[in-house]
Amino acid sequence: MPDPISDKEALALCDVKISDSEGDLEIVRAEKVAVRDLQKQLKEYLTEGGHANDFMMKLMERQDAEHEMMEQVKKQMTELCRSVDYDLAQEALDKYNCPSQEQRPS
Repeated sequence: MPDPISDKEALALCDVKISDSEGDLEIVRAEKVAVRDLQKQLKEYLTEGGHANDFMMKLMERQDAEHEMMEQVKKQMTELCRSVDYDLAQEALDKYNCPSQEQRPS
């Protein structure tokens, strides 16, 4: 669990610029995009009256839920592959890779 942070400190962190560099690996660029998106989400949450620590708790809950979903998909894929039902396995994988809607802390 992260250390508590004041809303004022969190808001200031939302304005920290994260720039891409020419030599960035693709994974680093993707991580920077994710961090900029989280900064935007947090700033919106704070300006709508939310609190930084609540946002962080909801973010951790979302990550836990995503991890659990990944574990369930792995288990389901293993079971489907063992049953040699590749069409159902592909359907489950497609469903996991293309969720209907992104989950965000509310």
